[in-house]
Amino acid sequence: MKPYFQPKWISQILPGFISLAGVGLYILLAWGHAHGQVSVIDEGLYLYKGYLYATGEYVPFQDYGPLTNHMPLSFLIPGFFQTIFGAGIWTGRLMAIGLAICMLLGLWLASRRLVGSWWAAAAVWFITLNSMLIKIYSQAVSQVLVACLLIWVVVLTAGKNRDRWQILAGVVLSALLFLTRINMAPVLLIAIPFIYWQHGRKVGRLALVVAVIIVAVGHVIYWPGILKLWAKWIPESISPFLNSFRLPPDAIPLWDPNIDPINRYESLLLTLKIHYISFLGFLAMIAILISKKKRHLVEGDDVSAWFMVSLFGVLFIAHAVASLGLNYCVYCLRNYVAFFSPIGIILVGMFGRELGKIRSSPPIIYALIFLLIIPFFFGFSLDQRLIESILTTDITKVSSLTAQLGTTEIRVMLGNKLGVQYGQLIQLGQLFVLAILALVPTVTILVCVNKGKSFLRDESVRYHYSIIGLGALLIVEMIFTTLAFSSSYGDYDCGEDVVAANASVGTYLSEKIPRGSRIYWGVGRSPVPLLYLPDRQVFPSQLNGDYTYMLSGESQALERFGYWNSQLARSWLFEADYVLVEERVYSDIHSLGFDEKRYDEITRTPLTNPCRADSSIMIFRNLQGLE
Repeated sequence: MKPYFQPKWISQILPGFISLAGVGLYILLAWGHAHGQVSVIDEGLYLYKGYLYATGEYVPFQDYGPLTNHMPLSFLIPGFFQTIFGAGIWTGRLMAIGLAICMLLGLWLASRRLVGSWWAAAAVWFITLNSMLIKIYSQAVSQVLVACLLIWVVVLTAGKNRDRWQILAGVVLSALLFLTRINMAPVLLIAIPFIYWQHGRKVGRLALVVAVIIVAVGHVIYWPGILKLWAKWIPESISPFLNSFRLPPDAIPLWDPNIDPINRYESLLLTLKIHYISFLGFLAMIAILISKKKRHLVEGDDVSAWFMVSLFGVLFIAHAVASLGLNYCVYCLRNYVAFFSPIGIILVGMFGRELGKIRSSPPIIYALIFLLIIPFFFGFSLDQRLIESILTTDITKVSSLTAQLGTTEIRVMLGNKLGVQYGQLIQLGQLFVLAILALVPTVTILVCVNKGKSFLRDESVRYHYSIIGLGALLIVEMIFTTLAFSSSYGDYDCGEDVVAANASVGTYLSEKIPRGSRIYWGVGRSPVPLLYLPDRQVFPSQLNGDYTYMLSGESQALERFGYWNSQLARSWLFEADYVLVEERVYSDIHSLGFDEKRYDEITRTPLTNPCRADSSIMIFRNLQGLE
């Protein structure tokens, strides 16, 4: 008989309504962020290059075309979407919102099947509460596309008793994910062995055949140009046969930031903070899995847990090595983790479910302590402003334990007593707060658990309350950290309608620049305005701006691979009918051979970024080129 206080609508219907409410709030927030965020260069490149590829003006990886620095589907999917619904930034951002909703549906389905309805609702809300993820997933960049494909791979392949068509559909998505981003290749390499493990050899062999066919076909279509991408990632020492697909060795890039280890460490901590729940689930589930006896490791749920733990761990290590170790983009690590962050949220729920199966108090106590001290080891902290406000508080001067006349700031007193600088005091203050946050709850729970043995003689009741206490603490901790840490991501916030601004600029440019014109793109930021200029020719190597500009190297070889230098810039300035230069970088173009006597500034566009007064595009007409 079911308890009278648990009617059917509470356990089955209410979680669904809570989930729908979370999705509704997500859409509202995403809609606002889609309008209010400045377009990053990556977004503009996915949209504009994708549109050029989808309309057949260029082919991915072709010589003397745009740099195809990712697998083709990352460009073609937004490109084909625009051929259907119209080119422009709003089309791209609507696509992103749609993909995010699809991702939330997959997250809900996977969480409900692997954990339960209540955690499915919680998973949706933890995405909704993470403002950074909403901002990233509201832009037409590859994060939301990859996250959507990846979560549906989990939906279709993880868990017991999957139909064969579902498993094969998941393999198809894994292969398409490979052809979307090369950094997602580990997904397919991990999925196939786990399909063998969980679903049997027959299905595993069929999955392998399907995956090989799809990946091979994708490579054959773009052969041999696609080898340019592989040549970038496979070390030259083991692939000299790819040298003809590499840049000349004398090509020296302009963009080569030198970031010290401290800043790399800060990037890692920032990533761990923003994706706290996901890393919590990853580490906690590892602790559970390795503590279980070997005879349990072949159970269906455990295989699914190992599958997702492996995905999260391998993908994080791969991206951390590329970002922090290989200098690919040090401060992009937090964005890279957004590719697979939802998997960690599922793992938190699976961890909670596994705790309920443990029937000895030491594992519960160890897991509890482990989870509570995670923030300390990750270096989490309260907002630095809190520590600063405490340190700048005036207190009565004290000398030899005797109060003196006048006041002094706490930072001055501690600095004199301890002989440390203000910055060091802030760090010490953060460590002190962290120690309190980690140790006080841990000690309190240990005391309650031990004292509770005398009051709660029934072991099952004691475990029941232990799990409830753990769950309550974790939920409070996860909500707090999600709201506190994710709100720090505001790199591209503007608050004005960026979509309308870019559409206005694009329309303005289309009115001023005739069809058939050749355009020198000297803006260096997101090429979104070019989406509104059909039937105009650009010099494709310029689209990536300074990121593909080389200080040295033979010009023809550079242009073949989608790069450029000062010599090519001078040539294009001479050939272009119109020169477009953003106001903020106007002074830089003179070093490339820009002669004001040769060009006539006819007008300037409205602001591409309403929050920057120097973001208008200056339109110059080549007087000699039009004669």
